[in-house]
Amino acid sequence: MVIDGIDVYWVRVPLAFVWKTSYGDQLHTDTLLVRMQSEGRHAWGESCPPYVPGYSAEHTLATFHTVREHMAGRLVGQDIRTAQDLLDRIAFVKGNQFARAALEITWWVLEAKRRGVPLHVALGGTGERVSVGADFGVQDSLDTLMKMIQTAIDQGFPRIKLKFRPGWDLDMVAAVRSTFPSFTFHVDCNAAYTLADADLFRALDRYRLAMIEQPLADDGMSLVDHAELQTRIETPICLDESALSLAHVQAAIRLRGRDLTGARHPPGARSRSARALDGPARRVPRLGTCSSLASAVAVGSRRSNFRLTVSCVGTRRLSTAPGEHRLSGPQRPGDASSVGSSRKM
Repeated sequence: MVIDGIDVYWVRVPLAFVWKTSYGDQLHTDTLLVRMQSEGRHAWGESCPPYVPGYSAEHTLATFHTVREHMAGRLVGQDIRTAQDLLDRIAFVKGNQFARAALEITWWVLEAKRRGVPLHVALGGTGERVSVGADFGVQDSLDTLMKMIQTAIDQGFPRIKLKFRPGWDLDMVAAVRSTFPSFTFHVDCNAAYTLADADLFRALDRYRLAMIEQPLADDGMSLVDHAELQTRIETPICLDESALSLAHVQAAIRLRGRDLTGARHPPGARSRSARALDGPARRVPRLGTCSSLASAVAVGSRRSNFRLTVSCVGTRRLSTAPGEHRLSGPQRPGDASSVGSSRKM
């Protein structure tokens, strides 16, 4: 499949409500849209790095620059027959997983169109539906949070993720578990803590959480520190963006990693390799989304042999059905004001 052209857009979209996490409060989300063209067909993909390099070293401006100036030009005019071929051509760029994901995701959507099959079939998915969870940020009060949780449960969501940050941590979880004693919850710390906070995480064991997502800061020792924390607590640790590659996933398993996910892995070649690690160790990879437009949620949900945890923070154009997402045709992103330039390679 010869790539005829690539457009890269930096888009800013207002959120329906303020999204509060350990790395700050968001009024809008910045995301990258990529349009790839081949032989009269085109496809859209998306990657949503954080605007500020707070809990991740990657951010929107750097990802936009890396895709536009360094990666896309290596693909235009080339016959890209496999996702691995695409990844090999941009392997000279180190790190920058969000940028890599933007292009690989778009290639998979285009490849599915070329083959005339649903995207989840092209990716190797075996089911038609995936389970979808809800995600709630820091709220102004516990009463507000309880009402939101009850609404999500009434709507049929099977599990809920709760953002967790200093000042909105142990007491919040205690109140939630007291009100909803048997529902499935997990917390997401967005790398806000250190090993010095091990006692806090040990105290969470009594609340029977499904997992604790990315509790520790990514300071170069993240895999080692998370493995050490896991020896001190019973609740499984989810690595999230701390696992930057398949090699990181393998290292985490050797270091006692128990429940693994990597939001920076596009739902393609590397995520399929990570899925292959499931088995005797009973580790199940999970696929998560950022506060993306519907295009990214649609692509992610089509990796239907993963567990899917959707961050239902959404834009004003994003609506995620509770409980499950049916796998269907690709969605074209809605119109939104561009705050970066676009360039066709």
